Amino acid sequence: MGSITAGLLELRAPQSPSKVLKEIGVLGQKSFAKALPALRAIAERPVSEVEPDRTLLRTVADKLRSTPEASQGYWPTVLQFAHFATSALNPDAPPPGPPWYAVDRGRGNTFQGSFEKRAFLLGGSTIFKNSVFVKCRIVLEANATVRLENVTFIDCVFDFPPNGESVPAIQEIAKSLLASGFNKASLPPG
Repeated sequence: MGSITAGLLELRAPQSPSKVLKEIGVLGQKSFAKALPALRAIAERPVSEVEPDRTLLRTVADKLRSTPEASQGYWPTVLQFAHFATSALNPDAPPPGPPWYAVDRGRGNTFQGSFEKRAFLLGGSTIFKNSVFVKCRIVLEANATVRLENVTFIDCVFDFPPNGESVPAIQEIAKSLLASGFNKASLPPG
């Protein structure tokens, strides 16, 4: 697939996001890498407009995992797609927007425990240890240097910050989500 075909997918994505997502899902790996802009355009659409199924989301996640990270637009696409997929698969998580449970950001405090159906705003240098998040919304700030030690996310939605693609902690979370199929991610991966 050449650049022209990838460009056509990107142009068609806003008008036919569901159809284009299915087309992207069957592309070979090399063509898939060129179609990242189209995938990102689809992932920016409301989930209700695309109505993706679990199998297709998993297929696309696997292709993203096999795409070189140096590919143009890789990390912004991964973060947008991870948000899109977790939103599609986990409708029982809290809705977007405040109120958030904001942990004591910037102090390096350690939190642990089990949390369910809460929205967390994470930033600063917080440590979560031996924790389980179930059906939570996890909102990450761009300054997130959050350390996760033996943490599991089950059926959670992730909101990534603009320009968060260069933050190592955010990249690790996104990698774990892609590897897990978006429903149960553990960090560090085990």
